[in-house]
Amino acid sequence: MSASALPHVRVQADGTLVLDNAICPGENRHFPAKTEFVVSAADSSAVLLELNREAMPPVGAPGTSGTITLTSKNLRQASGGNSEP
Repeated sequence: MSASALPHVRVQADGTLVLDNAICPGENRHFPAKTEFVVSAADSSAVLLELNREAMPPVGAPGTSGTITLTSKNLRQASGGNSEP
C-alpha cells in the first residue's frame, strides 16, 4: 500500500486490525494475511494497493471514501495463475 496524499486508512488482515492511521505521501506499507484484507480509506483516490506486486482496483470512486475486500481469490489471480493459496 502506498499513498499519494495523506489519507486516513484502516486495514484489517485476517480479521485483525493492523492499521488505523494516516499514511504519509510516498510511504509504503506492507501487511501479511492468509485469507483476507479489508481496506477502508477516507480518500479513495489517494490510496494505491498492490497484492503480490500486482495493482488492485481502487478502494472507491475518486474523492470519496470507500472499502475493498481482497480475498484468497484475488491472491490467486494476482499470483499469475498459481493455484496454491
